[in-house]
Amino acid sequence: MAKEYSEDTLIEETAIDLFLKRCGWDTAVAYNKETFGEDSTLGRLNKKEVVLKRLFLDKLKEFNPDLPQKAYDEAYEKLIEESSSKSLAVINFEKHQLLRGVFRLILSTKKANPLKIKRCVSLILTHLPKITS
Repeated sequence: MAKEYSEDTLIEETAIDLFLKRCGWDTAVAYNKETFGEDSTLGRLNKKEVVLKRLFLDKLKEFNPDLPQKAYDEAYEKLIEESSSKSLAVINFEKHQLLRGVFRLILSTKKANPLKIKRCVSLILTHLPKITS
């Protein structure tokens, strides 16, 4: 009886079912099975990496084609940026703002002509897959 009321049954399996069957998203259950390294299960070097860099950069390029590689790298760095001087609530709010909207990157052009260009980068698509019941 305890198993039917476990976190795995009530939350994880339900979420996986929702993401996979109703949204068509890929899922991976890597708990206690994950390997680490560049070509690992999820592409993480260690457990501290919460943003899946490989997948993040692939999707960022898909949503924002034709930007220089530096723009994608800066967007990733901005997302994983840490601050010891801010409260967790402030950090969470700032990350939420980044994930829900667009943010500006200032890119420099060629070294001979250091013109700075502001670009907006979207971290998510504005339309999400429709959930069917």
